[in-house]
Amino acid sequence: MKHEDHKRALKLLKSINKLTLKGPTKKIKSGPCNEDTYRTEYKNQFIHLDEMTMVVSGTIENFYSNTHRKESTFLTIAMYDENNEDMGVTTNQLHDYKKTLKTLISA
Repeated sequence: MKHEDHKRALKLLKSINKLTLKGPTKKIKSGPCNEDTYRTEYKNQFIHLDEMTMVVSGTIENFYSNTHRKESTFLTIAMYDENNEDMGVTTNQLHDYKKTLKTLISA
């Protein structure tokens, strides 16, 4: 993906106030000390960014205990242009998108 396209897509993504992704949330385990773990799975969530489309799939796990909260995020992100061709995102660009998406999802 070209640097200019990445900057524009990231700016458009950050301009979203709150992002709601739809996916089932399940309680996957409960520990002896009131520890709970919840998993939300996202499959093929489309985010339209002008002439680009971001496709997000993955899992977010939240672990709650009496003293702390931990979140694990596993996301697969793909970017497509207006002709539905893969834009070839680099590792650093994926990191930027993932970081921004985590902020938007938890907002």
